[in-house]
Amino acid sequence: MLRKHFIFFICLLAVLGGCETDTSLKNKSEETGFIVDKEPESNRALLISDTPDSDHFYDALWVAGVADSVEIGDKVIVEISGNVLTSYPGQTGGRFIKKIKMDKPTGAKLEPETILQKAFSQKKVNHPAVQQLSFDQEKKVWNVRLTEGIREKVTELVIEDKED
Repeated sequence: MLRKHFIFFICLLAVLGGCETDTSLKNKSEETGFIVDKEPESNRALLISDTPDSDHFYDALWVAGVADSVEIGDKVIVEISGNVLTSYPGQTGGRFIKKIKMDKPTGAKLEPETILQKAFSQKKVNHPAVQQLSFDQEKKVWNVRLTEGIREKVTELVIEDKED
């Protein structure tokens, strides 16, 4: 009888140990990127990293606790608190640290953050990562290249430098 309980206990440990891979967690300290979406009702914002990793993959995180401090189009640094659920996009808690002000090019009327708001609002790319943001002073347009963080689909947008 004791042997059956022992075997049952070992099998139970093996099964429970295998379940952890489905809800894997990782720790991070801070992340820099662009706010591409917000859910004010749950006070969370979708942050897409500003630089890809060695596999050209952009991290994406729903960060709870920061939506009140950021706007879509902002480039920010957030401190990650606790574990990160590694779904895509990931989910975690965090604290807003600071906005990184992007320089407005000479001759441009609109701020880069406003252009990114317009680009993200078009919803042409899921989880959009910013590959390029440039201003063509001669044509008075912004060129925005977005890629999906998880795939290599690239979308090129041309946005006029004028208020709607």
